[in-house]
Amino acid sequence: MKKLICLFAFGLSICTVLTAQVQKVVLVEEGTGAWCQWCPRGDIYGRELAENYPDEAVFVAVHGGDAMEDMEYYTGTALSSLPSARIDRASVSTLDPFNGIHSDMSSRLSMVAPASVGVSTNWDASSRNLTITITADFAVSLSGDYRLAAIVVEDGVTGPPPEYDQSNSYSGGANGPMGGYENLPSPVSGNRMVYNHVGRSVPGGYNGEAGSLPATINSGDQHSYMYTYVVPAEYNEEYIYAVGALVDMASGEILNAGKSIYALGNTNAKPFWHSEPRTVGYTGSQYKYQLITHDPQHDDLTLSAVTSLPPGLSLTDEGKGVGSLAGIPTALGTYQVTLNVSDGVHDVEQSFTIEIEEPKEDWEQVGQVGFNNMEVSNGSLDMADSGDVFAMTADYVSSTGMSVYGVYQLNNDSWELVGTEESSQGFSYSRVRMSVSPDGVPYVYDGASSVKKLENNAWIQVGSSLSNYDYCTLAFAPDGKLWFFGVLNGSGQALVLDNGTWVNQGMIHNDIMVFTTVKFDSNAYPVVLYATNFSPSLGYSQVSRWNGTSFDLVSGGYIHDSQVAWNHGLAITSTDEIYVGMSLIDDNDNMWLFKLENNSWNVIDSNITGGAIGECHLDTDDEDNVIIAYTDVLESEAVSVLKYDGTDFVYMGIPGFTGEGSSLEGLTMEGSNPWVLYKEATMGENPSVKKYVDLRPGDPSSTADNVVDRTIQVFPNPTTGVFTLKYEYAKSFEVIDLMGRMVQNGQIMESDNSQIEVNMSTSANGVYLLTVHGKNKTEVIQLVVQH
Repeated sequence: MKKLICLFAFGLSICTVLTAQVQKVVLVEEGTGAWCQWCPRGDIYGRELAENYPDEAVFVAVHGGDAMEDMEYYTGTALSSLPSARIDRASVSTLDPFNGIHSDMSSRLSMVAPASVGVSTNWDASSRNLTITITADFAVSLSGDYRLAAIVVEDGVTGPPPEYDQSNSYSGGANGPMGGYENLPSPVSGNRMVYNHVGRSVPGGYNGEAGSLPATINSGDQHSYMYTYVVPAEYNEEYIYAVGALVDMASGEILNAGKSIYALGNTNAKPFWHSEPRTVGYTGSQYKYQLITHDPQHDDLTLSAVTSLPPGLSLTDEGKGVGSLAGIPTALGTYQVTLNVSDGVHDVEQSFTIEIEEPKEDWEQVGQVGFNNMEVSNGSLDMADSGDVFAMTADYVSSTGMSVYGVYQLNNDSWELVGTEESSQGFSYSRVRMSVSPDGVPYVYDGASSVKKLENNAWIQVGSSLSNYDYCTLAFAPDGKLWFFGVLNGSGQALVLDNGTWVNQGMIHNDIMVFTTVKFDSNAYPVVLYATNFSPSLGYSQVSRWNGTSFDLVSGGYIHDSQVAWNHGLAITSTDEIYVGMSLIDDNDNMWLFKLENNSWNVIDSNITGGAIGECHLDTDDEDNVIIAYTDVLESEAVSVLKYDGTDFVYMGIPGFTGEGSSLEGLTMEGSNPWVLYKEATMGENPSVKKYVDLRPGDPSSTADNVVDRTIQVFPNPTTGVFTLKYEYAKSFEVIDLMGRMVQNGQIMESDNSQIEVNMSTSANGVYLLTVHGKNKTEVIQLVVQH
């Protein structure tokens, strides 16, 4: 900007041209990844930057090594340690959002920018072409290689777990507050995680195209350059915008930057619903739908109910776009529910139907919720033949530098500490193990050197010290023998307690074995599942079986040639059928179920949970059904339990019956009813126990409606028109509006792990019902179209 200033003095008239200083805008390019445990820090840095420097900074998240990576852009940043950021490509920041942000900005904002940078876009819906025009108005003359570079950025990016899960080392608060991430689990499920400022593409290359500016530029010149970019169908144009940068190729620095409004012309992005409704409830049983919405500007959001709610349910707005629709339904019926989220400018509704039915089954709380003040990092649950139930919890207390564990007994529906709570710097909380004798006496391996039993309310060591053993576990056989398993001198060993003395039963495996779980066959012989052959931190699962005198490697090797970590479990029926369930790293942490047949591991199903899992435990019930409990990524890291009857996988109760961000710590059986020990992020990682109750015992139809076909995914949802339908063994689909009119349908070729794109770009905005006819049943998914 120029001003003509004239001075009149002593009969003289002097005029001069003054150039106003150009507004400096700093470009912050963060290197990040969904796999990166410290990268939530970068997200909070971006929020703080927008709040404190709304007109003086532009933030772009450059993803590497995840589903949002643009290789050219990520490689261009040359950032090797994440999270970190290039500040105007002149310096590197470690992204301290609370103490470092002002020093990062001050030196760059003090610089005089040679030109202002403006960015505009034009969107062609039919071709999905985004035309980006970058305009620079120069206040000084320049000569050399200067360029105008473009970056395509998207807010509100979502996707299915586990690809879009965000690792989170701030979970639980041990590493201090981090803008709310301390209250979220690790990982933060893709069902809840939303990514903003995602750098999608650099259309002219990292530094922009050569010749985008002339070699000689005069003060007062205006130069523009145009880039075009075809926005992929899976990107949401409603949240797409462009960033422009003036690049000095001699130094590599960004001299100034700017950004456009959103491609569709709006300056304030609409909030959107990121949670899927729970569409079934039962009278007399707790119903809870966790409401999760998102707004890229982080405006104050308000949640409300547009329609009346089923009797007994109420909506709670917890702030920041999160809330709950919860309560105990009191009346049967079909209820059409519409909820609204508002940012003060936009109102976005979510409509769905809730069927309130007669109760069939439920998960009942056992004892106190969060029954001690310990953040559980390791736990177990066991029930004696006498019916006595014990829970063990262990953790590391950073404030004291001590490992601590406690054993609790259920007494009159209350968890009570038995013995004393043990703490020491000499043992590892992660290695503490508990097993309960058939007559109801708990034994604990203390994680360092000793096995102890509860006697007269005190812990008494049994047998000699086991200080040289690593990766140990403990298990009582049905005949009352106590077995100890551990690694000694690099090989897996088994010992039995005989008249107070540990007697070595020989080698299980000639290498390290970890994540060991043990069950017993009809002869009371141990069958041992473990991981081995680590490369570098993940192992391969295999099983060894005691034959009365020694251990044999079952089937001669690994169960599967894919790596697995600790997420595997073992079950044995009364007729000695052996099952193993485990999540495979090469299959996105999906759970496979194997059965040993003719000394070979046969695959029962390659994805029994329909998606990724965390921890898992297996057991059998009184009818030899296989019970599979696991942390369910598709249910926002809550716990789900399946029953396999030899034909179908059936949910026991509702999937995800614990709170969001739970971790499964233990499973035990009471006849045909499983009990689970879990910790819950919303309860400070404290332990709780729930048990399954069949409210219609003896009625084979009580769980028939819960046959699993969790093989269908739809994303993005909401969609601007084109969405991906991912399926297994599906046959056909239909899209129906809320008036019952057919909008679109199609046939699907049967194929494993396939997907198709469905185009609804010509359909009106609103809520639709997508019906997919799958392998075991028909699944209905609510679909929201928002152009």
